[in-house]
Amino acid sequence: MKNKASQSPWSAKLIRGALLANPRPADLVTMSGSGLDPHISLSAAQYQVAGVAAARGLSPVVVNALIKECATGTGGLAGGAEVVNVLELNLALDQLSPEYPASPGSPGSTRTDAGR
Repeated sequence: MKNKASQSPWSAKLIRGALLANPRPADLVTMSGSGLDPHISLSAAQYQVAGVAAARGLSPVVVNALIKECATGTGGLAGGAEVVNVLELNLALDQLSPEYPASPGSPGSTRTDAGR
C-alpha cells in the first residue's frame, strides 16, 4: 500500500497535477492532518467569491468586503500570510443571507434530513 500522506511523493504528484490542470490556491487541494483548520488563505477565500456570492444570493462585492473584514495576518500560513477565519466569515454571511439553508443538524437549522 502506498503512503498517501500529504508529504508522500504520490500525493505531491497528484496535487501538482491538479494545480496544473486547474490553477487554484494550494490550500484548496490540501488539508491538515485534522482537516479542521479554522482558517484558509486569503487567496483561497477570494478564489471562491463567485460561488459563495451566487449560492448566498449576495453581490461578489459584499462577499469580498466580508472576507477582508475576517482576514488576519496571524494565521501562520506561509510565514504569517493573511488568512481568513472561516467560521467568522460564515457567521457574517449568515447575518446577510439568513434564508441560506443551514446544514442539517446545525444550530438554527430547520432541516430534518440530518444523517441522510
